[in-house]
Amino acid sequence: MLTDDNQYKYTAFGIDIQSTIPLSGFLSHVPNSPDRSETDLTVKLGFLPQRSEDLGFGANKVYSDNAEGVQIYRLQGGFFLSYQGVGSLVVETNEITVSPNPAADQDSVKWLVTNLGLRLALVARGAVVFHASAVVIDDTLVSFTGPSGRGKSTVAAACYASGHVHHSDDLVPVFPQSSGEASCAPPGPPRLRVNADVVPSLELSPPQSKQTDRKVRIDTSARHSTRYQAIDVLYLIEDAESIAINEVPAHDAVLEILRQSYALYRDSDTDSARAHFERCSQLARSMSVRTLSRPRSLQRLQEVVSSIEEDVLE
Repeated sequence: MLTDDNQYKYTAFGIDIQSTIPLSGFLSHVPNSPDRSETDLTVKLGFLPQRSEDLGFGANKVYSDNAEGVQIYRLQGGFFLSYQGVGSLVVETNEITVSPNPAADQDSVKWLVTNLGLRLALVARGAVVFHASAVVIDDTLVSFTGPSGRGKSTVAAACYASGHVHHSDDLVPVFPQSSGEASCAPPGPPRLRVNADVVPSLELSPPQSKQTDRKVRIDTSARHSTRYQAIDVLYLIEDAESIAINEVPAHDAVLEILRQSYALYRDSDTDSARAHFERCSQLARSMSVRTLSRPRSLQRLQEVVSSIEEDVLE
């Protein structure tokens, strides 16, 4: 049972988090540590509306997935999210309030917070958030993006297995800077979540604890990034019979960045649309966008990594 009796402290994506819910997979830090005395984001339990009709004036629906039972509304100070069978969240810049469904298991509630909740919190804080994974190759930060199931984490895991540094998995937020400064991505938690068959294929160390899901978490703390860094290359992963890397023309790069990032606003919300477009345009001027075509074969992952290394280092 989840209660407000405990307080857990974490840091992820450059944000210090204090939570009444244990957030598995996140890097804990010592409470009241001299260098981490502030809390950027608080996660707490609370009672929230379960119907959109009870949200009040100013709630605008910005996302709906009836198959998954997910509804997201933009509020004046943040977002409201409802996930059928799991619970609901109100996400603001500095606070996430969680109202679990009484029938939901704890792991599902934790996932709701660490995945969807944190994603919305990063958007509320002004980040351009990619559904992506990222690694550092010879001090160059590269990110892999594409639709769910395209193999972003698998390619990142293959790079990690080849000796490169892991930076982030599943979420890559980029915080735009003032004019003339590069937009940087903070490191995420030191773990990669991949299909179970990827682990033996890449000769990675198996998870220490038994995991029943077909996905497993790999601890990457042995080689994990510790600093903000600008993304140099954004790879768009595509399925193909052969391996190829091609530059996306400059006039299409901003459209791809828009397509691959989370844009949670109504078409009529011109201010939010303009601000998001300007952030994406800034990123298009500071990074290279390329397609990464590759066959969906675990046996050819090392070839994929070699092609990425050659592309980055040339």
